Amino acid sequence: MGPILIFDKSALQCLNVEESCWLENFFITNITPIFFVETLADLEKNIKDGRTPEQVVGNIAEKVPILGARPNVYHRHLIAGELLGESVPMKHRQMIISGGIPVATADQKGIFYKSSPEEESFKRWQHKEFLDLERQTAKLWRLNLLSSVLKDYKLFELAVRPKSLSAVKQIVNNILLDEDKKEAVLRSALDILAVPVLQQEKIIKRWEIQGRRLFKDFAPYSAHVFSVDLFFNIAVAANLISKERPSNKIDMAYLYYLPFCMVFVSGDKLHAKVAPLFIESDQSFINAYDLKKDFKKLNDYYSKLPDEVTIQGVMRFAPRPPLDSNFLVTRLWDKHSGKSWRNEANSNAISVNPEIQEKLMEHIRQFKENAKVTDPSIHLSSEEANHIVIEKLIPARRGKWRLVPPEVENSQRDDS
Repeated sequence: MGPILIFDKSALQCLNVEESCWLENFFITNITPIFFVETLADLEKNIKDGRTPEQVVGNIAEKVPILGARPNVYHRHLIAGELLGESVPMKHRQMIISGGIPVATADQKGIFYKSSPEEESFKRWQHKEFLDLERQTAKLWRLNLLSSVLKDYKLFELAVRPKSLSAVKQIVNNILLDEDKKEAVLRSALDILAVPVLQQEKIIKRWEIQGRRLFKDFAPYSAHVFSVDLFFNIAVAANLISKERPSNKIDMAYLYYLPFCMVFVSGDKLHAKVAPLFIESDQSFINAYDLKKDFKKLNDYYSKLPDEVTIQGVMRFAPRPPLDSNFLVTRLWDKHSGKSWRNEANSNAISVNPEIQEKLMEHIRQFKENAKVTDPSIHLSSEEANHIVIEKLIPARRGKWRLVPPEVENSQRDDS
């Protein structure tokens, strides 16, 4: 499925439906909560090109990836858990997802993931169907955005006003590494991260028991989010980021989820300036318009295939990108998926016998029917599970491209 990718709203807006097919096919996409609510907020915008807000949101929803996509857990929930002792995995750039239901039979264990509420919403939005609650949420989001006031956090006196965004990032790094201000950093972070006052002393006591470590070592993910917010406040105070655009704060919030992706794609000017300062060596920031050009090249490349090939669906005729490194997608696979995928592409593909495939599907169906929900308080990791079943309703086509093989589409119809 390729590298894990996060996109902002501008990235989807610049793609057409056929180009979005390749985003769906070649990447695992992490849907951030920020993207969900920012898209929903468009219901309250004044549209100047003659379209209705419902049409604008519906057009975006039509291009949202489904197959390899999953919504990430909200950053505030991750912060609350981490500060009280739960770990937030960031090393392997994995998505943090919730909603898994632990189940078991007599001899096997598994996790079921049903469609998330966000995925169900995107399906409705494609048909211009919006709940009253969603419309109210859009109004509140729009009002909060337009009325948001930047807090003047006078946390650390700066001897010299920074003259560049890179200088701001260096100041933030120095603050997080300052051994003499560890407690000041912790208390300031709890304030900026809006941790409830009643929990703050409990967290500080835990920090003291654990040896009064640097905040970035005590709570790495919380420190990352704190660094984004601190960067933004210092940059605004130094007039390096405009305080006149309330949406700048929303754009910065996408950076909260950088630890959970390999590739971040955006067409936003602020992201182009700021994201590379937070991107690490094992990650990539890609301009959405560069990716759009590459998707157009892929469209042209695969359009040359005969109909008897393309009718099998992109999942079958294009399980991996072309080997040609002139494609941006190929270079991203090389960097983030390792070169082993090229060896798999060069080897003879092993076709699965239809009889074996049917037996496998029957095994999964039997497990689903016989499995019983277990105690949800008992954590079951993906490594311990014999089966992980993710239920999704996948569209058969995106534009002119068939996504799934005909027999898969027919089996979905038979099951419905």
